[in-house]
Amino acid sequence: MPDQPRMILYARISTDKSKQEDSLEKQIERMTAACKVYNLLPVVSIEEEASAKSIEGRPKFQLALEMLRNGEADGLMVTDLSRLTRDVGDVNRLFKTVFNKHRLHSVQEMLDTSTPLGRCMGHVITAFNQMFRENVSIKTKQALAKKKEAGEKIGSRPPYGWKFGRDKALIVCEAEQRCLARMMQLHQAGKTPQEISNTLRDEGYKTAGQRNGTNPTAMWTGTTVKRIVERELERRKKVTT
Repeated sequence: MPDQPRMILYARISTDKSKQEDSLEKQIERMTAACKVYNLLPVVSIEEEASAKSIEGRPKFQLALEMLRNGEADGLMVTDLSRLTRDVGDVNRLFKTVFNKHRLHSVQEMLDTSTPLGRCMGHVITAFNQMFRENVSIKTKQALAKKKEAGEKIGSRPPYGWKFGRDKALIVCEAEQRCLARMMQLHQAGKTPQEISNTLRDEGYKTAGQRNGTNPTAMWTGTTVKRIVERELERRKKVTT
């Protein structure tokens, strides 16, 4: 390995615009500055817009790995480990198959896997990052469940048969409730979702899109009826428990 290790600068942004932090340009700037500090030689910059949930389906990242295997560079640099991947399993595989022979530098964590301590820290940091994300996901689901239980708005559209009030609480929509009652009556009589949708069309019941004008050509389908019936059965089950 040369006195000045050759590094691939890998920058990634999420496909989800709400999750983007540093731009690709900012990431390259930070890594270029870090190379000067640590006496590393940047040989190529690779930029990619992709999810960090997995290293699969990221052709430019795979290109960077191929360059390492071909000896075109000695290591890979990222601004932080989440730019590499957010999956602990991916990190373990990369450390066993790629970064056991090639260096990985992460600017934010000041990580250098050319040492045993650096490789250990890479595993630890990634594991803590995944634990944090899982905890956030659990808390988010719990908060949404509480809002739903309290009848608060948690989506862009209310369930069929209901509408949002000024305080975002669910209130009865009379027109849809009549249709919903007919729907449930037919369901209890043993009719299939498709048979129910046919009856609703024949009896002139309007879909939500027809009623509010957002989709005047919308027609009742078995799939739509099945979804509405299942949600109503679940709602009634919660009320009685």
